[in-house]
Amino acid sequence: MASLLVGVGSARETPYPPIFFTLVMEVFVGILTSRSFMPEFRYFWRCRATTLSYLFFVDDVFLFCEADLPSVKLFKEGLQIFSKWFWPLPEHKQK
Repeated sequence: MASLLVGVGSARETPYPPIFFTLVMEVFVGILTSRSFMPEFRYFWRCRATTLSYLFFVDDVFLFCEADLPSVKLFKEGLQIFSKWFWPLPEHKQK
């Protein structure tokens, strides 16, 4: 019970509580969404009707866009922004 109160993360024993992961992913969603609204961005043809550009599933991220240079470049820039903000996270010291 004490481990739940101090916010031990997932089964991998990360030092971060699950809400931290949720907040970080919300920032990532904001970055991806802002990139997909840019005029150079082209949706993958099967995702155009629903404007789907990303999908999170457990600990995987799927990015969908047309296979053209401007769209891929926008996603790459978004990933670079995200990595500058959140990587590397401070290391957890083992006891």
